Amino acid sequence: MNIEVMEKGPQFDMMSAFIASQAPNICKGKVRHTYIREQSISGANMMVVAYTAKKGTRSLRDSFNIHGFAFIKKTKSVMYIDVICGIGVGKRILHTIYNKARALNIKCITLSALPHVINFYRKEGFIHAESCKSETEIIRVIAEANKSLRFKDMTQAMSDKAFRKLLSVLVKYKLTSNKSCKNISSCSIDGYVMSKKL
Repeated sequence: MNIEVMEKGPQFDMMSAFIASQAPNICKGKVRHTYIREQSISGANMMVVAYTAKKGTRSLRDSFNIHGFAFIKKTKSVMYIDVICGIGVGKRILHTIYNKARALNIKCITLSALPHVINFYRKEGFIHAESCKSETEIIRVIAEANKSLRFKDMTQAMSDKAFRKLLSVLVKYKLTSNKSCKNISSCSIDGYVMSKKL
């Protein structure tokens, strides 16, 4: 399997169009296909893609099998992971992003995590803080108390009483992607702010 970083350009455009057609299968319905197609791809200036390629024959063209991808908005000081999807390749994609950020001397990676993957990102060293600032003690304590919980989807995460306490505090402190949302249900659609200092 190949994992490749692509910056905006012809190769990025070709691969992102192919990913857009495959996204519903790759993301397993966990991320809205229209969001990926209409917002994430157009807003990204970098992507990481995990794929296998099969060389074609005279009668068949080359083919790609996409295993996962991430669309990223990169600035001079921060990499924002807008969307990441994949099965069994998420950590490899993240570590590719960390390595690329270090190579570019970028010290902060941010993202908006949907409720059911918050604990996955915490295990990767992400905390609930804007732009790699410090996490407040109350959030750290509640997050640590819930870090062993695993959820198959957003509905299951939002219905867990203990985990809802964390989500409520994140809403209260406006550590939400959508700053105008008012409750767990509306804030969970766009996710919760997390960041990792490299």
